[in-house]
Amino acid sequence: MNDLSTLITGSDYFLVAVYAILGYMLMRYFIFRNMNQSFYGIIKLFFTLKVFCFLLMCLLTIYYWKEGDAIFYYGEGQNLFQLFKEDLSNIKYLFLPVESYQTRIGLDSDLIKTYNGSGTESSFLVSKLCAILYPFSLGRYLLVNFFFCLISSVAQIKLFIVLSKRYPHLSGSISLCVLFMPTLLLYATPIFKETLCFAFIGFGAYNIYRILKKENVALNIFSLVINLTLIFLVKPYVLYAMLLSVALVSFIGFIIKKMRGSVLSKMITSVFVLMLLAAFISNLSLFDPYILIFTDTSNFLQEQYSNSLGESSSFGIGEMETTFKGLLQKLPIGAYTTYFRPHLWEVRKPIILFSALECFFILCLSIWAFLKNGKYLLRFLREDKFARYLFVYTIILSAIIGLTTFNFGTLIRYKVPGVPFFWFFIFMLFYYTPPPPQDKKKVLPKEVVPEENSIL
Repeated sequence: MNDLSTLITGSDYFLVAVYAILGYMLMRYFIFRNMNQSFYGIIKLFFTLKVFCFLLMCLLTIYYWKEGDAIFYYGEGQNLFQLFKEDLSNIKYLFLPVESYQTRIGLDSDLIKTYNGSGTESSFLVSKLCAILYPFSLGRYLLVNFFFCLISSVAQIKLFIVLSKRYPHLSGSISLCVLFMPTLLLYATPIFKETLCFAFIGFGAYNIYRILKKENVALNIFSLVINLTLIFLVKPYVLYAMLLSVALVSFIGFIIKKMRGSVLSKMITSVFVLMLLAAFISNLSLFDPYILIFTDTSNFLQEQYSNSLGESSSFGIGEMETTFKGLLQKLPIGAYTTYFRPHLWEVRKPIILFSALECFFILCLSIWAFLKNGKYLLRFLREDKFARYLFVYTIILSAIIGLTTFNFGTLIRYKVPGVPFFWFFIFMLFYYTPPPPQDKKKVLPKEVVPEENSIL
């Protein structure tokens, strides 16, 4: 696409306004009906900001950056739709791997001219969705982006509902974390992988909530499997972090439970743990090939960004040793980079300022939370299982992202699946109130019924 300005016409803004009104009515009267007025007030403000942010990102992409993943995905979706129009049987490419599509495009002299390079399966998945949305969007770039905005809005609201029902006393903080955070408004709204990934997380969380409530269990299990599969296809490392956090928290919980049992149970568990640790330490060399690939990739990407003459938003964390020890040494700086950078003094572009201010806020809040309740951290984690999942998940994800991303522009996008949950964990710790000493049996309730004045 040589002339990007042709992607937007004056009439597109009118169509966006019409679609936005219809989208809000769809949420208000069908998807989220029977809520109170406070809830609808929040949703109206949130959706208005989402629409504004997707328009802002589209305009920046076309008139400022003059390139971007969103344009490539849209162009490939357009190609796919053209194939569908030529022959309806070409819908098969929605279910075939990217290699089959690339082979087909290579045989078409017209489409190959606009081929943008689907590359990986994850990129092709985004293009497939663009192709599906193409006729409903009248083929307009802004309207395809709007549908991504609408999908992510519904998912974020569902996640907001789930968390607010579990923690009604933190509904204000939850709305900030999953609805009004600048990172989500800007980078989980247009045609991005991150938009879809966070949407699938939101839908998946709602499925889990319905399953636990025993509502349409079979349907929600099926939907959950689909959402987890889609997360894997778009961002595999996010699903890995989720599954690993569940496995670690469940295993540690099992061990702690056994250690609280009889003397025999404690002895057997202790021996089992010692044997497991000995086996792990003695077989560390089995992980060497994976560690080598990870560290080499990290060092290579870091060098590539530092050598990019035109790159003003790159940064480094120093060369990583290609050993397990070297990886562990860099984990703290990787986690810190993910959630607390860019710093205000590292801003080189106006668009990065929003993220820098956001990072400064959460850094201050994190310091305040740990000064206030840091001494209760272990007790807090012991009492709230969901907090344990959040803690482990955000740490694992931050290590993956922070050690493989050395450009603030991409870092801000890549951390979308993790930063809202890190924020929520910090708010939970900040507002945590330990039970009185004499009431040792008091723990956080498994199910909190919202008060009558709840926004839900």
